Amino acid sequence: IGAVPDQGHSLLMELGEIDAKDADSLSKAGASAEILGQFLNAEGARVDSEINQRTLGLSLEQLRRHRIVAVAGGIQKVEATRAVVASGLLKGLITDEEVARQLVGLLRRTSTSA
Repeated sequence: IGAVPDQGHSLLMELGEIDAKDADSLSKAGASAEILGQFLNAEGARVDSEINQRTLGLSLEQLRRHRIVAVAGGIQKVEATRAVVASGLLKGLITDEEVARQLVGLLRRTSTSA
């Protein structure tokens, strides 16, 4: 699970896979997370962005047919992790205690406000 540049560190930017123009485009599209090259919004839906259109890899529909276990740790990954969990793609999640506590808190707030 990857955080998007707006959330701080972005491995894809560090590796030169995306640039500042891509980061701006993702921000405007409402991207909150990246998983396997696909950028998602806070609700877990694929964002409408040029970078998603040029990504080589499995589509979200194809990913749903696989058993995906994601790894994400660090407080900077909470929002990205929440978005990926919301996507319904995951069969499992490996994370640290702080992220787990934050996710449970977010889920509780969401369920009580619904």
